[in-house]
Amino acid sequence: MRNTRSLTPEQRFELVMECRSSGLTDYQWCKEHDIHPGTFYNWIARFRKQGYPNIPEPTGRTSKHKAVKQEVVKLEILPDTPAESVSFDSSSSSTASSFYEGNSNYPEPVMEICSNGSIIRITNHINPQLLSVVLNQLGGTK
Repeated sequence: MRNTRSLTPEQRFELVMECRSSGLTDYQWCKEHDIHPGTFYNWIARFRKQGYPNIPEPTGRTSKHKAVKQEVVKLEILPDTPAESVSFDSSSSSTASSFYEGNSNYPEPVMEICSNGSIIRITNHINPQLLSVVLNQLGGTK
């Protein structure tokens, strides 16, 4: 940490004002300027007791947690493709198996739910919220 004992009160006040106008949290600014946050807050307390001009309130949170830097992640956006309508004869499971084996666009189902003459085929890639809605509609979960 930086030796702040040699600073004059005027220099400390300038640093407080610089921090509060920086847009950073007090903690972030102190870490960037190698000043212990506790020392910084002691300065503010002393200035307020001595009646220094209005010291601005801190910007954002005064959390002592390290600031999280946002990382840039490249995303590949694929164009929407219309869903193909597929129907299966519920009496023949071999038709479904042959369809999935020959078509790499559709992952092979890992579970089938048969209810009231309908078959619901579920893959490992199903959206959990969608599965929950489907099961609720079937009366399977609450």
